[in-house]
Amino acid sequence: MATAVKSSNETSSPTPSPNSQLIRSSLIGSVYLVAGLAIVFFGLPQLWKTLLSDWVRDHLGAFFDPFGMGLAILFASVGLFYLGQQLANRVGSPPGLRAGVVVFVFGAVVGFLFCVWIGRILENNFLRDPTNRFGLMVMALVAVGLVWLVVRWARNGQLQHYLIVLEQQGWFTARSYKPNQGRLVRRFTMLGVLLIVGTGVNTLLESKAFTGHWTIRIPFTLNLLKEDHRLAVTLLPDIRYTAPLLLIALGIWFAWRVVNYPTFADFLIATEAELNKVSWVTRKRLMQDTVVVLIFLMLFTVFLLAVDSLWGWILSRKTLGGIVPTAERVEKKKATDIDW
Repeated sequence: MATAVKSSNETSSPTPSPNSQLIRSSLIGSVYLVAGLAIVFFGLPQLWKTLLSDWVRDHLGAFFDPFGMGLAILFASVGLFYLGQQLANRVGSPPGLRAGVVVFVFGAVVGFLFCVWIGRILENNFLRDPTNRFGLMVMALVAVGLVWLVVRWARNGQLQHYLIVLEQQGWFTARSYKPNQGRLVRRFTMLGVLLIVGTGVNTLLESKAFTGHWTIRIPFTLNLLKEDHRLAVTLLPDIRYTAPLLLIALGIWFAWRVVNYPTFADFLIATEAELNKVSWVTRKRLMQDTVVVLIFLMLFTVFLLAVDSLWGWILSRKTLGGIVPTAERVEKKKATDIDW
């Protein structure tokens, strides 16, 4: 009987490991997220100011200029988010991809700020010359060291495990936890969080804290590319518009996720279950009990006043030595006191 045997010379293409696929997909996703943020917060506002701002102000009014730009940013954000979701679904997103994208972008920003902080310490305390390129080399070495630590962490598999665990906590998904339970308490909790965020944003707006751009000047770059010019990176433009939008969006997302976090959601569900066990009195019984409480408080107030007056009269008698001095004796004592 003849059998077919697969030749040993045939080699199949190696399939990437889940760990390397997660890191590669997270890097691609973080680049897409940064590009989307650049389009939303830099490209669209610049195009709006260049092409449409003057026309909108002249024909529709000054109010519709920032309002229209905000709507354009909102629609662009939704479109880019939907496109990113479709691309991730087509490629096949590994577990931990959402957490990886957010952690990589956040880590890149924190690493950049850390390098700038090191450079400013050197520029202000040790290398006081802003044109000293040695300080720039030190900043570059610090950045390379941070990247090496991340690569080493990823090669050990610890970074991938951390990303998967972080995503399993549910902070990067819109899924709800036990949606049919504890709805009333959850809604009031979300409302409380949104009120706190809203009042905070309103306070910042009233104090004129949102002005200009969030620009980071890079140390040791004076005269690097242009005379009397220092390199700078704008992390957030027009913060009077972008910062409130980001804070409100983060507040809405946090309010939604915190009431769907399993541990806290179970606590809210149990709280509503205990509230449902409370037997609420009728309106007539409530009015009767309120009248009884008010009458009791009035009688108790009269009783305390009578007792206080009685003991004040008794203790102010001369037969007891005047334990409590009367008003006449207090005035007389003040008149005889010597002002040193």
